[in-house]
Amino acid sequence: MLLSNSTKWLFSSRPTFQARDTAKTHSLDFLVMMSGFLIVGVVLLHARINYDLSSGYSKHSNFYQVNMWYAILETLRMYPVNGFVFISAFRFQYSLLRYKNYEDEDGRFRYRKYAQKRFKRLAIPYAIWTLVFLILDYGLYSVRSSMTLAQMPVQPPTEIILRLLTHQRLVGYQLWFIPMLLFVMLVVVWFRFVLKRPEWSYVVFALYLGLRFLTPQLFTDLKPVAEWLIYIINFEFGILCAREFYERGRLLSLKGMSIAWLGITILRFIPLPGPLPDMFYVSAMVVTPLFLYSLAANLIPQTVSKRNVLYRLGVLTFPIFIIHGPFLTSGVVQVFTQVGLYDLWSLIPIALVSVLASILIYRIMEKVVPSRLLEHLF
Repeated sequence: MLLSNSTKWLFSSRPTFQARDTAKTHSLDFLVMMSGFLIVGVVLLHARINYDLSSGYSKHSNFYQVNMWYAILETLRMYPVNGFVFISAFRFQYSLLRYKNYEDEDGRFRYRKYAQKRFKRLAIPYAIWTLVFLILDYGLYSVRSSMTLAQMPVQPPTEIILRLLTHQRLVGYQLWFIPMLLFVMLVVVWFRFVLKRPEWSYVVFALYLGLRFLTPQLFTDLKPVAEWLIYIINFEFGILCAREFYERGRLLSLKGMSIAWLGITILRFIPLPGPLPDMFYVSAMVVTPLFLYSLAANLIPQTVSKRNVLYRLGVLTFPIFIIHGPFLTSGVVQVFTQVGLYDLWSLIPIALVSVLASILIYRIMEKVVPSRLLEHLF
């Protein structure tokens, strides 16, 4: 079954819209605004990296072990990576149902066409920006090594490939999201539309949980690629929500998702034994995108003014994602640090300044970069 009995309770018992046709033509502006909120969360995450290093915090710190305001800030960041994976799945499934793209006349899914289009859409900007950031990385290392007389270490090919996929210890750290998203897309779509076995997504998620909790050392050895597996469940849930939204006009129960999200959040502030804190951390990564989707879809009007701030940020999500890191946000952090304003409370204005500066740079690029090249960059 594409929607198992175990997940039906998540959805409202009655159609949200008056008729099925209304759901089919319903605007997805609320997803654009949701993206606008999430991209600020991404920049906030990168703005706080230096703060984490100086304060001893990390994304894996338990809430009961850190400053309460820091934990609240982390909670409100809403796990943007998981949210963007959810949105990507929702848009794909909604488009497939509405426009029948990637389907033959006999209903067979055209996986090769889908894979080629996704690869072209994601791999080209990824390759270009990876090259740009690698050149910058090499240039920075050359400058530092000339001052210290150190030589660049020789790395085995497997380590080079892994670093290119994950961008660990590379300048363009944010680019790891692109190969991860491509991997998740191809895997889940293969399970659901080619093999007709969507339950395999849950099997892979169970494998992720097993690696994380039963064999933590193996999970550590496989990092960060092992962490990609959790996003499979976010993509799968995005597909389920899009189907319910399109076919039945139903949304996730706002009351149910609010209780689930709030319950998990409160439990993360309580000192608990064993692996329970980490289990609730994983639960938050799964439930938070569902809660935010329910909140946005239930509360945001069907049509939104194109001048709305969150809507405009949502439209420019990918340019902001590319441009804000690493140098722009780091530069803003340095400015705030030099004037003595870099602390916990300054992380939000730092993120907002970085977002606005990213948009300004993108607008300048629109004026000076040829349109054909710009479409490959973003």
